Amino acid sequence: MIKAAVIEKFNTKLKFIKIKIPNLLYGQVLVKNKFTSICGSQIFEINGGRKNKKFLPHMLGHESSGVVMAVGKGVKKVKKKDKVFLSWIINSGKDAQAPKFQKGINSGKIATFSTYSIVPENRVNLIPKKIDFKSASLLGCALPTGAGIVFNQINVKRKSISVCIVGSGGIGISALLALLFFGVNKKSITVIESNTLRVNFLKTFDQFKEINFQSKINNKEKLNKYFYDYVIECSGSSKQIELSLDIIKNNGKVIFASHPHKNERLKIDPFDLILGKKIEGSWGGLVKFDRDIKYLVKIIKKYKNIHKIFFNKTYDFNAINSAIRDMRLGKVIRPLIKF
Repeated sequence: MIKAAVIEKFNTKLKFIKIKIPNLLYGQVLVKNKFTSICGSQIFEINGGRKNKKFLPHMLGHESSGVVMAVGKGVKKVKKKDKVFLSWIINSGKDAQAPKFQKGINSGKIATFSTYSIVPENRVNLIPKKIDFKSASLLGCALPTGAGIVFNQINVKRKSISVCIVGSGGIGISALLALLFFGVNKKSITVIESNTLRVNFLKTFDQFKEINFQSKINNKEKLNKYFYDYVIECSGSSKQIELSLDIIKNNGKVIFASHPHKNERLKIDPFDLILGKKIEGSWGGLVKFDRDIKYLVKIIKKYKNIHKIFFNKTYDFNAINSAIRDMRLGKVIRPLIKF
């Protein structure tokens, strides 16, 4: 049986249910989860931000680490007992349909708020050597998205670049670690974060002590008289994306990987675009695991305390609603759920 935490109504606690593990179909993999973490995307969904009521009740979660228990026909990438991480980011391997559960429970192609997950082969990846299950769960979403923005959408080979990161959640911290990994000068980086508890926590780590933290986007002269080459926007606010255009150079670029509410629109001054300012979204940092995993592993190995930065608190699966509450209140950066 699978024990799962599902959403039945928006803005309410997740409900625990038990459902029978169905027979695996072509291209599917059954994984017993060790750890999963909560992304802002799930909070957004629980709050009704996607306006997808027609899919309720349904399973949540899109990143985890665990062990392969069984594989369906056609699967060649992994085998039983392999240590793996799951990600919503599509990689090599066969695609497959979403699992069909009884009791009218809906699920996408990946759901990890459950003791077991059934996912297509292309959502499963082998955990690299010397990476533990805790750190491996970071590979499912936060690290590839934030770090991927840096090494796929920013020219880090330039001698000097100035960067502003808006929001220091999982994606923002991942981008920051990647910038430092590639040697960007700490004095050229600004982080916008209004949560003082989070800022004080991050400053306890040596790698962040010289970073300039600001509570909000001020006018560009006060924030940085030279303006920024890049702004990485991770707050989930359309207004912040708009303000980010104000603080980049005329040849600068705003990259956003956040989830504004459905039907929200951006208001952009066309003259900003005429001046050469650019804005683009990021889907998982444009990461391809087969190509980029080496950089992600190097970042994990370079920062030995990386799981302490992201996961300042671990919760038992039965306490997942407490983890969601704490994340909403800004008490934790990325809650780690242990099965």
